[in-house]
This record gives sequence, C-alpha cells and structure tokens, in this order.
Amino acid sequence: MEAEALPEADLVPPPGTPRVAADRRVLPALCLGMFVALLTFVAPAPFFPVMSRDLDVSVPLLGQVVAAMLLVSAAIGLVAGPLADAYGHRRLILLGLVSAAICLFAFGLAPTFPVLLVGALAGGLANAAVSGPSLAVAGTYFAGAEARRALGWATACMAGSAIVGVPVLTAVATLTGWRLAFIIAGTAVIGAVLLGAAWLPRDARSPDQRLGSETLVAAYRPLLRHGPTLRLYGVAVLRAICWFGLLTYFGAFLAQELALSTGLVGVAYMLGGGGYFLGSVLSGGPLGQVPPRTLL
Repeated sequence: MEAEALPEADLVPPPGTPRVAADRRVLPALCLGMFVALLTFVAPAPFFPVMSRDLDVSVPLLGQVVAAMLLVSAAIGLVAGPLADAYGHRRLILLGLVSAAICLFAFGLAPTFPVLLVGALAGGLANAAVSGPSLAVAGTYFAGAEARRALGWATACMAGSAIVGVPVLTAVATLTGWRLAFIIAGTAVIGAVLLGAAWLPRDARSPDQRLGSETLVAAYRPLLRHGPTLRLYGVAVLRAICWFGLLTYFGAFLAQELALSTGLVGVAYMLGGGGYFLGSVLSGGPLGQVPPRTLL
C-alpha cells in the first residue's frame, strides 16, 4: 500500500530545501510540545505536601507517581520510533499532547491515589510520544546549523516547564487550590493540541508496516551493535535517575524541611529551569561551533 498522498507544502522536506515563511511555525509548535511533555513530570512535585494531606497518603508514595511515569515513558519510548515511522510523527505528537491533557485533568480530579496512577500512565505516554518524535522532527525538518539551533531551542523549552509552568501553577494554586491549578493547566494543553494540529508538518508514513517484535528488533539492532551509542544510552539512564530523582522530592524538601511556601518552591524550580534553558540555548547557538565531544 502506498503512503497517503499529501500536499507538497505539508510534507517534511529533505535537508537543504528552502523554507517558506509558513514553515516558521514548526519550531514554536515543537517547543510548545516539549514544554508540555516535561510539565507532566515536574508539575506535581511542588504540591506533594498538600496533596499528601488531602489524599491521606505519604509524600514518598506520591513520588511513585513520577516513578510510574518514567517507567511508562521508557517502555513506550522503545516503540515510539517505529510507531512514528508507520503512522507519522505529527500524529504521535498530537496523541502525546492529548495524553498530557488527560494526565493533568486526572491529577486535578483524583479523589484517591489509584486515580493519580492512572494519570501517571497518561503522563508517561505523553512524554514518550512527544519528546522523541519532536526532536526527530527538529533534526530532520531543518538542515545544517538550523537543525542544531532547532534542537537546542526544543531542548531548552523543556526547561520552560520549570521556568514558567511551575511558578504559574504554584501562583494559581495559592489562589484556587492545587486541584483547580491542574485543571486549568489541562485546559491550556487542549489549546496546545489545536496549535500543534495546525502548525506541525505532515510527514510521510507507512501504514502497511507491521509493528511486530521483528520490526522492533530490526530497528534497534544497529544501535545495539554500536558501543559508543550504548554508552550514551547508559549515560542517559544515569542522568534520568539523578535528575528526575532530584526533581521528584525537591519540592517536598523545600516545603517540609525549609518551610518554604508553595510560591517560593515555584521560584526555586524557576531558577533551576533557567540554568537548563541557558545551557541548552548556548549549546545550540553561540557554542554551536564547538565540537560536541569538547562541549560535553
């Protein structure tokens, strides 16, 4: 079966193809998706102390919500690439954004801890379906220096969830409570879904491709045979353990041990996110001429 015919202007062009003005919407759409994808991970942590009291569960148990999201994201991430090849990166990213909205609504409406876990499943799907495919589009839709700049900005916008998202949520929560803050965030993500549907480029797909175990093994076989790539995967795993382990309980530490208000906890996340944003932008911009190994 041939791939569905699409208007030429909507297809992801090969590297080096001149860009038209309308294409400038692609990068903002990718950045918005990356912002939303990480928001599901970092948003709950500042509210763990108050959530613990309202749901009558311990803070460490609430931390398992983030752990569950990480596990789901890792599992789905293994098949995200083949799924994107078969059904298109745009479709997968939009599915992830819808899942992010479901996750935030579940957090805000959860009457019990098990409902939070259901929200975590949606959050894990959101991260896996948005982050990887968005970086893939950023690296292939743009060419040369533009591609590196796009990757830098897309990665930097993940920090926006801490710089902007968490402080805004904590500020709203001080006025309305943590539940309504999550519901408002979920409603805003629906707007992101609409923008993504309008701005993301349509890409070629192979709907006749079967997604069996052999397909998955074939997709990863070259990587498993490449030592440097395996070492990079190992570094990425350690980074995720350290970084998300810190983010998960950082808010509770600031609130319980240092007695900071929810608003000040949001400011602390904003400062940390600012460093992440600055490093990502510098890597994709002014430091773009530095060899990656030296930069690392």
